[in-house]
Amino acid sequence: ALEIAESGGDLELAEHLLERAVRTAPLAGRAAAYRQLGLVRLDFRHDVRGAIDALREAVALDATDLGARHGLDRALHSAAPDDDDDVRFVTFASDPEACGLRRLLASAATFGTRVDVLGLAESSSYSDDDPGAASPQTRSTTNDTEWRNGLKLRLLRDYARRLPARALVCAVDGYDVVLAGGGKELARKLRTHLLRSADASDDDPRGGRVVVASADQTFYFAGPDEACYGAAYPHPAAQPYRFLNSGSLVGEASALADLAAAALDAFAPPDWDGRSDQTLLHRVYVDQHRHRLWKNWNHRAAAAVSNASVDHRRHDPPPPQGLCRWSGDNDDDDDDSARRRRRLLETLPTIVLDHVQVLFGNTGGRAFLRDFDILDGRLHNALTDTFPVVLHCPGKPSFQAEFDRLRGLGWQVNITSCPT
Repeated sequence: ALEIAESGGDLELAEHLLERAVRTAPLAGRAAAYRQLGLVRLDFRHDVRGAIDALREAVALDATDLGARHGLDRALHSAAPDDDDDVRFVTFASDPEACGLRRLLASAATFGTRVDVLGLAESSSYSDDDPGAASPQTRSTTNDTEWRNGLKLRLLRDYARRLPARALVCAVDGYDVVLAGGGKELARKLRTHLLRSADASDDDPRGGRVVVASADQTFYFAGPDEACYGAAYPHPAAQPYRFLNSGSLVGEASALADLAAAALDAFAPPDWDGRSDQTLLHRVYVDQHRHRLWKNWNHRAAAAVSNASVDHRRHDPPPPQGLCRWSGDNDDDDDDSARRRRRLLETLPTIVLDHVQVLFGNTGGRAFLRDFDILDGRLHNALTDTFPVVLHCPGKPSFQAEFDRLRGLGWQVNITSCPT
């Protein structure tokens, strides 16, 4: 197939031969077949999207294949913006009359963006051309139950499962978030900035199995294992936005559904009271990090032994083994719940944090430091020199005065003032 392609022969035949090789090759050779298929599509057929699909499969099968990784990076860099590529926005609310919800919907209307509202008696959609956009009808909370933030994960799981697997979905909090851009801008930045970043490609180069979460300065965690998870938290260099904030998430529908389901089913301790969805996602994120460190350390050890080189373990102590222990876990690492979590970590979508706030602006822990200003009518993070698509001001209601301050600086977004 490669000889045909390189000699300028029948490229369709070359692609067909490689597609057959992908289907029939033994597992050990399948990654190479996907790599060659992707490179033929990219360099000879000029089928960028087909190349991306094949090269993602190659890297997923063999993350050490530098040729596939480089080819994937070239293909992603070459991908032209897709006019049809868009993001579905979804939020959560128990009170349809809440001022914060009205503010979010008004900001979305600035960009002609529809927002699906979950958590009311039935899901409702509001958009700039919907007469009810500014005044949603009163509805009771879901099943008339007390609202707890853990419901967000259940609602997101069920919502995402009803969508096409590859649909892009952005979930934001309902009462303290404002949109600073539309879905097409978010989709473009997601593709060209974060899914091509070293952080994302190192963790999960398949792209579609990545969920990007907002990041802020504050570690909010509710549980007795807070100290363990806090001590193990990854620390990106020279970034104040270190910790996951669950108030903004984006990814493909299947990835969000799988992540939400796993967080609820396997990462919620028996004594979890359902109040903090963020705590469950902290657990997943840190456990993924610890699991990855341990696997990499073991790979280096095995390579040193096979190459008869100096055993790095003498100079490179291992990372903490196992996962943070929960109340209810047994005292050994073979506890059933711990084993189940480790198995899930091999297949779960990778959580990547938006440390530089390319997508998600967040004032958590920095409400009075005023990281944000307005340039040419657009929201701008002066600390990281980015233009986020979402601004989240979590914490006390008084922190949301940031929205009004920015509007006073010339922010060209239609937002409603709310009591602080």
